[in-house]
Amino acid sequence: MIRAGFDISIASSDESRALKAIERLRHRTPSDITNEASIDYHQVDLSDSESVRDLIVRLDRKGCQYDVLINNAAVCLAGSCLEIAQKTLQVNVLSPITLMDGLIWAKLPKVSKNSVNFSRGKKIIVNVASGEGELGYLHSRLAEKLKTSAEFVGPHQVVSTLAELLDQFDEEIEYAFGPTPMYSLSKAALIAATHAYSNLDPMAEKVLINAVCPGDVLTDMLTEEQRDEALSPWEASLDVASLILDPPRGEKEGDTPLTGKFFRNRELAQW
Repeated sequence: MIRAGFDISIASSDESRALKAIERLRHRTPSDITNEASIDYHQVDLSDSESVRDLIVRLDRKGCQYDVLINNAAVCLAGSCLEIAQKTLQVNVLSPITLMDGLIWAKLPKVSKNSVNFSRGKKIIVNVASGEGELGYLHSRLAEKLKTSAEFVGPHQVVSTLAELLDQFDEEIEYAFGPTPMYSLSKAALIAATHAYSNLDPMAEKVLINAVCPGDVLTDMLTEEQRDEALSPWEASLDVASLILDPPRGEKEGDTPLTGKFFRNRELAQW
């Protein structure tokens, strides 16, 4: 991204880790490029909706304008109780929706439909999802609700579906398969929100938005057994960057970029 001429902002609750990430970015990029680029850090706690709104206000006061938003942060907590559901859905879905609204959709420029330079003329959002967010992992009724929510124009129905679930949360219900059901639910909801947002701009005239599964990535989320074959964050980031620097298009020449889709290994994936 830096080589392509982008300035970078990293928002995180952990300043130490964010600054180390910035240092790694500078180390991996030739100095003549990084010296021209701005790479900065902003503190935010995605589990706290007020902190997220405060970040948007601070960035607005600084005059920050973003061409690209990557929603990458997530928590993956074992078990299923109301507290886990609230935190997981807030961090993995609701805060990203607030950021998408506040940093991208609320600041759309007037763009010509015939804009040639796509990445500079329009906004791009990439939501980092997971294969565990496929609807097949979810309770059938919940999967159907999210599938229906994705067809609405904008994410409001996705938010309403999650609010209803939290209001009526039942620990006896298996909301999704596996030891981390709320993680699966949250990623399914993030993909649903991606679809719903794209319905605001189905031709991607102003905003291109897609979700991506980068595979198993070497992070704190993985078990010891998973770590041996996991991708490094650097390797996983290539799939994310490809949706920004070389957006997939339809099969016919001149087709518009694909938007509202879910990708894995740079190919369309089942949801």
